[in-house]
Amino acid sequence: MTKKNALSALVGLALAAPLGAQAALLFDPDGAGAAYGTYAIDLLDWSPTSIIAVGGNQAIQNYIYNATYGTSLDTTFTVYTMAKLSTGQLNSNNQFTMGGSSEITVLLGYTATVTFADATTGISTFAQVAGSNFVEMYYDDTPDADPLTGTGFSDGQVIFSSTVTAQNGFFSADQSGATTTLDQSANGDDWGGQQTVTGVGISGNVASVLPATVIDTTFFKSVPLLTFITTNISLNTPFTSVDPSQGYYSTTGLAAPDIAPNIGTVNGSLTSGGVDFIFSSDFNTSVNAVPEPASLALLGIGLGAIGTLANRRRKTK
Repeated sequence: MTKKNALSALVGLALAAPLGAQAALLFDPDGAGAAYGTYAIDLLDWSPTSIIAVGGNQAIQNYIYNATYGTSLDTTFTVYTMAKLSTGQLNSNNQFTMGGSSEITVLLGYTATVTFADATTGISTFAQVAGSNFVEMYYDDTPDADPLTGTGFSDGQVIFSSTVTAQNGFFSADQSGATTTLDQSANGDDWGGQQTVTGVGISGNVASVLPATVIDTTFFKSVPLLTFITTNISLNTPFTSVDPSQGYYSTTGLAAPDIAPNIGTVNGSLTSGGVDFIFSSDFNTSVNAVPEPASLALLGIGLGAIGTLANRRRKTK
């Protein structure tokens, strides 16, 4: 093997060595190793849930008004959601499914601003701005989280807490005046015929700022974390897979929801809606641990060998 080929091989070996170690997080769903045990996972899949944009509908109207009349009305709003953990996965295969004896929940929130809106097309885009933001996970051995009322998502033991950064998102709503029933979930309409516009969109990835403020190592067996990124955050109306929530959390540490959505006669309507906008959503969280010590040592050996070989090449020139 030539020195050039040897150098290339060492580079490939050194850079590839830790990648496998980054692929999985060791996670214990009950923190006791009893009912579930410990699993290698790379994804937390959350059950379908609700998202609220507090002041979101008003912010869209303000943006359109500003663009038309040159004013500077406030276009910021806050996004909040909560969800129950459904499964832990590795390479898209379920490793565990949460049962009826316990639950893991998450609260997430951040501040955003409207970056574009058009009343004719119904398209709007948004981006995170400085302001309140958080993500917090809870373990509860008395499962009582209720998607309809929004209660029971914050009454467990905190096992993870951090701040977040969010990417841009967009939403497209039918503003023609056509409406449909908001709650079309399988268990019937629990919103008394509340109407909504029809729409679809997505929020960009929401990454937790690491290292986390709180991380319980009886659940997260591999620390520190390399990634904790909430992805595939869909935004849809009407609700077909879960009840629209009637309560949301404006911060962590609350015993019960403190926000009731104000969505007017027609959720999301620029003419008949309230100041808020609610969406159904389904998302997951990508999780990885940093490379294990053995892989870091291998990386060091590889880089050391690269340096030695490079020095020899320079001396022979």
